[in-house]
Amino acid sequence: MGVILVVAAHPDDEVLGAGATAARRAAAGDTVHLVILGEGVTSRAGDRAGGARAAVSALQDDARQLAFYRCWTRKEAYIKALGEGLTMPLDTFDVSLCEQPELVRCRDGREDPAAWSMLDVSPGPEFVAAAALRGKEVVVRRFRLAMA
Repeated sequence: MGVILVVAAHPDDEVLGAGATAARRAAAGDTVHLVILGEGVTSRAGDRAGGARAAVSALQDDARQLAFYRCWTRKEAYIKALGEGLTMPLDTFDVSLCEQPELVRCRDGREDPAAWSMLDVSPGPEFVAAAALRGKEVVVRRFRLAMA
């Protein structure tokens, strides 16, 4: 039994970068610790988050954390779908914070939100993940891989 330390710059980086390895090590009996260097809204979005920052900050405890993760993963999915990476200002578009993922508004006029699908692709109840793509007829299929 060992001790594993996962260090991530931002929330969700640990899942994308080392999630499977951490899960496998924990299943093998190792103790897995996680250190996230930035706490979220202020670490990535700064003053560029638009109205989302105020909306998230107005919530309490668990609701705030869930809304932040929904906001961040949905915004990240959209800018990655555009191929912009994290250089695109986060205040140029809005996403929903509620259970139903949606591209709500594009302030810069470059995209029509009605032409986009935003999907919850969370692998389980303790995770938040999103995908965004241009198009409306999208089917998501989920399956579980058996861990050896």
